[in-house]
Amino acid sequence: MSVFNKAGHYLLSNAFSAAIPFVLLPILTRKMSLNDYGEFSVFQSLITGFGALVGLNTVGAAARKYYDDVIFGHLVRYNSSCFAILILSLIFLYIVISLLSGVITRKELFDNSLLMIALFISFFNYVLLFRLSQFQIREQSNKYFHYQLIKGGSLFIIVLLFLELFDASVRTVVMAFFTSAAIVAFISMLSLFRSGLIKINSFSIADSVDAIKFGLPLVPHVLGVFLLSYIDRIVIATSLGNEKAAIYMLGVQLSLGVCCFFDALNKALLPWFYRALKLNDPDKNRLIVKHTYKALFMISIVALFLFFVSPTFITIVAGEKYESARDLIGWLFVGQCYVGCYMLFTNYLFFNKKTGVLSVITFLTGLMHLLFVSYAVNNYDLNMVAKIFCISMFVRFIMTALLANRIHPMPWKLSLNE
Repeated sequence: MSVFNKAGHYLLSNAFSAAIPFVLLPILTRKMSLNDYGEFSVFQSLITGFGALVGLNTVGAAARKYYDDVIFGHLVRYNSSCFAILILSLIFLYIVISLLSGVITRKELFDNSLLMIALFISFFNYVLLFRLSQFQIREQSNKYFHYQLIKGGSLFIIVLLFLELFDASVRTVVMAFFTSAAIVAFISMLSLFRSGLIKINSFSIADSVDAIKFGLPLVPHVLGVFLLSYIDRIVIATSLGNEKAAIYMLGVQLSLGVCCFFDALNKALLPWFYRALKLNDPDKNRLIVKHTYKALFMISIVALFLFFVSPTFITIVAGEKYESARDLIGWLFVGQCYVGCYMLFTNYLFFNKKTGVLSVITFLTGLMHLLFVSYAVNNYDLNMVAKIFCISMFVRFIMTALLANRIHPMPWKLSLNE
């Protein structure tokens, strides 16, 4: 199967998976109150925050190990060691939350039970991501597509079923997401065992240490992503209330569609990209550079188009009560396009195992974003928060591109006739 056919599979599967929350969006925004939808947006942020800690990002370590030309038995032991890390991190976080629940919860935003549910959903998401990554590195795009169908389809059906059987409260929607994630994680775990990719009695301290060395430096990176992409909702909810958070969340949810498109292409091209870099061939390197320039140009066109067109989506998708999101949606779309630009360069750092320096960039820009968002929420409006998001994503993109070229120099000075 050609790289373009694989890209089509990844694009279609990711598009379907991303489309389910989008399809659910007009249902949830019309059935839930602004306050409840805002609280739900904070809950989703908690899932992402725990995702930075559950498993310590060892999904990427297992995927990177595949390209080290080791025997299959070693890969199984390495994968199993990653799951041991997953279990231990879950237990540790559960104990910490239990001990500090009175300190780290705010009753008006969420309670302790929602924290625990968010933690376990992060655990379930790790299992699915591990299964998907193993399909990806083996270029099994058909199976990747099927599992994304299962994920999206189960979420859609279970949310509709719960809304029909129960009221449209935050807890109803949260339990629907929990149930769906648990089912998909169970199927993914069975698949991993049946494929022989993990075994209960296979474990290695040395492999665990190696996986942690890869994943642990990424914790600040994922926390930085959390600060860049999710903390603004918590800040808004804390300072302005859940209703304002709901307005902002709607804009973010709509803009994520374009980010999912870029992510699908990145997943499809990643195996080819790693193989090309491993060859260290001048012709291949020039080809990568040419494709990168073309991608940057196309992303710029998409960003410009969405900035002017996206405000027309708001009332059609969510209804009149979300009308005020029109002022910020364009900036959020442009910010997501900068995420696409960032993806073009971050893989150089993963290939060279320079996850620590990537973490520094992301965490620093995340802290910068948090400081400016906190100031904007108290002194300006949501439109300014969206502009700050756009600027922060641009800064991260530029810093990552400069660092990637320093660590893995490429022939960026192409002549016009190339």
